[in-house]
Amino acid sequence: MKTAKTMLKMAILAIALFTNLVANAQRGESAIGGNLLVGGGQTSLFGIGVNFQHNITDHIRIDPSFSYFLPRTETTHTWFGTIETSISMWQFNTNIHYVFRPGTGNFAWYPLIGVGVVGLMGEVSAFGMSAEANNTFVGFNAGLGMDILLSERVILNIEASARLHGNGTQHHSRIGLAFVL
Repeated sequence: MKTAKTMLKMAILAIALFTNLVANAQRGESAIGGNLLVGGGQTSLFGIGVNFQHNITDHIRIDPSFSYFLPRTETTHTWFGTIETSISMWQFNTNIHYVFRPGTGNFAWYPLIGVGVVGLMGEVSAFGMSAEANNTFVGFNAGLGMDILLSERVILNIEASARLHGNGTQHHSRIGLAFVL
Protein backbone atom coordinates (compact mmCIF):
# COMPACT_ATOMS: atom_id res chain seq x y z
CA MET A 1 0.00 0.00 0.00
CA LYS A 2 2.81 2.40 0.90
CA THR A 3 4.60 1.60 -2.38
CA ALA A 4 1.46 2.30 -4.41
CA LYS A 5 1.05 5.73 -2.76
CA THR A 6 4.69 6.57 -3.38
CA MET A 7 4.40 5.54 -7.04
CA LEU A 8 1.22 7.61 -7.40
CA LYS A 9 2.98 10.67 -5.93
CA MET A 10 5.92 10.16 -8.30
CA ALA A 11 3.57 9.82 -11.28
CA ILE A 12 1.72 13.02 -10.34
CA LEU A 13 5.05 14.86 -9.93
CA ALA A 14 6.27 13.58 -13.32
CA ILE A 15 3.04 14.69 -15.02
CA ALA A 16 3.26 18.11 -13.35
CA LEU A 17 6.86 18.57 -14.48
CA PHE A 18 6.04 17.41 -18.00
CA THR A 19 3.10 19.79 -18.38
CA ASN A 20 5.20 22.73 -17.13
CA LEU A 21 7.89 22.27 -19.77
CA VAL A 22 8.09 25.03 -22.35
CA ALA A 23 9.61 25.27 -25.78
CA ASN A 24 13.27 26.18 -26.22
CA ALA A 25 12.88 28.48 -29.20
CA GLN A 26 10.34 30.48 -31.11
CA ARG A 27 8.61 29.17 -34.21
CA GLY A 28 10.47 30.19 -37.38
CA GLU A 29 13.79 30.82 -35.63
CA SER A 30 16.87 29.29 -37.28
CA ALA A 31 20.49 28.65 -36.31
CA ILE A 32 23.60 27.44 -38.08
CA GLY A 33 26.43 25.65 -36.34
CA GLY A 34 29.69 23.80 -36.49
CA ASN A 35 30.57 20.74 -34.45
CA LEU A 36 33.10 18.09 -33.55
CA LEU A 37 32.14 14.42 -33.57
CA VAL A 38 33.43 11.13 -32.27
CA GLY A 39 32.12 8.09 -34.12
CA GLY A 40 32.02 4.67 -32.56
CA GLY A 41 30.96 1.17 -33.32
CA GLN A 42 32.77 -0.56 -36.15
CA THR A 43 34.71 2.64 -36.99
CA SER A 44 36.12 4.91 -34.27
CA LEU A 45 36.73 8.18 -36.07
CA PHE A 46 36.91 11.88 -35.26
CA GLY A 47 34.93 14.26 -37.44
CA ILE A 48 33.91 17.81 -38.16
CA GLY A 49 30.49 18.91 -39.27
CA VAL A 50 27.99 21.65 -39.96
CA ASN A 51 24.29 21.74 -39.18
CA PHE A 52 21.28 23.97 -39.73
CA GLN A 53 18.45 24.07 -37.21
CA HIS A 54 15.00 25.44 -38.00
CA ASN A 55 12.12 25.58 -35.54
CA ILE A 56 9.00 24.46 -37.38
CA THR A 57 6.88 24.99 -34.26
CA ASP A 58 7.71 26.10 -30.73
CA HIS A 59 8.62 22.47 -29.87
CA ILE A 60 9.55 20.78 -33.17
CA ARG A 61 12.91 21.50 -34.79
CA ILE A 62 14.43 20.05 -37.97
CA ASP A 63 18.21 19.57 -38.00
CA PRO A 64 19.88 18.61 -41.30
CA SER A 65 23.64 18.10 -40.92
CA PHE A 66 26.72 17.03 -42.86
CA SER A 67 29.79 15.51 -41.21
CA TYR A 68 33.14 14.34 -42.50
CA PHE A 69 35.15 11.94 -40.39
CA LEU A 70 38.91 12.35 -40.74
CA PRO A 71 40.79 9.39 -42.24
CA ARG A 72 42.34 6.94 -39.83
CA THR A 73 45.33 4.86 -40.91
CA GLU A 74 46.70 1.89 -39.02
CA THR A 75 49.88 -0.01 -39.75
CA THR A 76 50.36 -3.59 -38.59
CA HIS A 77 53.75 -5.27 -38.79
CA THR A 78 53.71 -9.05 -39.14
CA TRP A 79 56.45 -11.60 -39.70
CA PHE A 80 55.49 -11.79 -43.40
CA GLY A 81 55.19 -8.03 -44.10
CA THR A 82 53.41 -4.78 -43.32
CA ILE A 83 49.67 -4.27 -43.64
CA GLU A 84 48.28 -0.76 -43.81
CA THR A 85 44.57 0.01 -43.52
CA SER A 86 42.91 3.38 -44.03
CA ILE A 87 39.29 4.29 -43.41
CA SER A 88 37.24 7.50 -43.69
CA MET A 89 33.56 8.31 -43.59
CA TRP A 90 30.99 11.01 -44.33
CA GLN A 91 27.37 11.28 -43.30
CA PHE A 92 24.31 13.36 -44.08
CA ASN A 93 21.53 13.27 -41.49
CA THR A 94 18.15 14.88 -41.14
CA ASN A 95 16.81 14.64 -37.63
CA ILE A 96 13.70 15.93 -35.91
CA HIS A 97 14.05 17.26 -32.35
CA TYR A 98 11.19 17.68 -29.89
CA VAL A 99 12.63 20.44 -27.68
CA PHE A 100 11.79 20.89 -23.98
CA ARG A 101 13.06 23.55 -21.60
CA PRO A 102 12.26 23.06 -17.93
CA GLY A 103 11.19 26.31 -16.27
CA THR A 104 12.82 29.47 -17.58
CA GLY A 105 16.45 28.32 -17.48
CA ASN A 106 19.10 28.38 -20.19
CA PHE A 107 19.03 24.61 -20.58
CA ALA A 108 16.93 22.48 -22.95
CA TRP A 109 16.88 18.80 -23.84
CA TYR A 110 15.42 16.89 -26.75
CA PRO A 111 14.91 13.39 -28.04
CA LEU A 112 15.77 13.03 -31.71
CA ILE A 113 14.77 10.71 -34.53
CA GLY A 114 15.70 10.83 -38.18
CA VAL A 115 17.33 9.27 -41.19
CA GLY A 116 20.88 9.37 -42.46
CA VAL A 117 23.05 8.38 -45.40
CA VAL A 118 26.60 7.26 -44.67
CA GLY A 119 29.52 6.78 -47.04
CA LEU A 120 32.35 4.56 -45.85
CA MET A 121 35.66 4.40 -47.73
CA GLY A 122 38.43 1.94 -46.93
CA GLU A 123 41.75 0.83 -48.36
CA VAL A 124 44.08 -2.04 -47.47
CA SER A 125 47.70 -2.21 -48.67
CA ALA A 126 49.89 -5.23 -48.16
CA PHE A 127 52.75 -6.97 -49.96
CA GLY A 128 52.89 -4.35 -52.73
CA MET A 129 49.18 -4.69 -53.53
CA SER A 130 46.20 -2.60 -52.49
CA ALA A 131 42.44 -2.89 -52.53
CA GLU A 132 39.75 -0.26 -52.05
CA ALA A 133 36.16 -0.60 -50.93
CA ASN A 134 33.38 1.96 -50.76
CA ASN A 135 29.97 1.43 -49.23
CA THR A 136 26.96 3.72 -48.86
CA PHE A 137 24.02 2.86 -46.67
CA VAL A 138 20.87 4.41 -45.20
CA GLY A 139 19.97 4.17 -41.54
CA PHE A 140 17.53 5.37 -38.91
CA ASN A 141 18.78 7.65 -36.11
CA ALA A 142 17.65 7.92 -32.50
CA GLY A 143 19.21 9.73 -29.59
CA LEU A 144 19.16 12.51 -27.03
CA GLY A 145 20.58 16.00 -27.01
CA MET A 146 20.77 19.13 -24.97
CA ASP A 147 21.16 22.84 -25.61
CA ILE A 148 22.86 25.24 -23.25
CA LEU A 149 22.18 28.90 -24.01
CA LEU A 150 25.53 30.69 -23.69
CA SER A 151 24.16 34.06 -24.81
CA GLU A 152 21.10 35.37 -26.60
CA ARG A 153 22.54 34.23 -29.95
CA VAL A 154 24.97 31.39 -29.10
CA ILE A 155 23.92 27.86 -28.12
CA LEU A 156 26.11 24.94 -27.06
CA ASN A 157 24.70 21.69 -28.55
CA ILE A 158 25.60 18.26 -27.13
CA GLU A 159 24.20 15.07 -28.67
CA ALA A 160 24.55 11.33 -28.48
CA SER A 161 22.82 9.16 -31.06
CA ALA A 162 22.81 5.74 -32.64
CA ARG A 163 22.10 4.72 -36.23
CA LEU A 164 20.57 1.38 -37.08
CA HIS A 165 21.30 0.15 -40.61
CA GLY A 166 21.62 -3.09 -42.52
CA ASN A 167 25.26 -3.60 -41.46
CA GLY A 168 24.67 -3.08 -37.72
CA THR A 169 24.65 -0.11 -35.39
CA GLN A 170 26.87 2.95 -35.24
CA HIS A 171 26.90 5.57 -32.55
CA HIS A 172 28.40 9.00 -32.34
CA SER A 173 28.63 11.96 -30.03
CA ARG A 174 28.53 15.55 -31.21
CA ILE A 175 29.41 18.82 -29.49
CA GLY A 176 29.19 22.18 -31.19
CA LEU A 177 28.14 25.78 -31.25
CA ALA A 178 25.02 27.06 -33.01
CA PHE A 179 24.54 30.72 -33.89
CA VAL A 180 20.97 32.01 -34.03
CA LEU A 181 20.30 33.81 -37.31
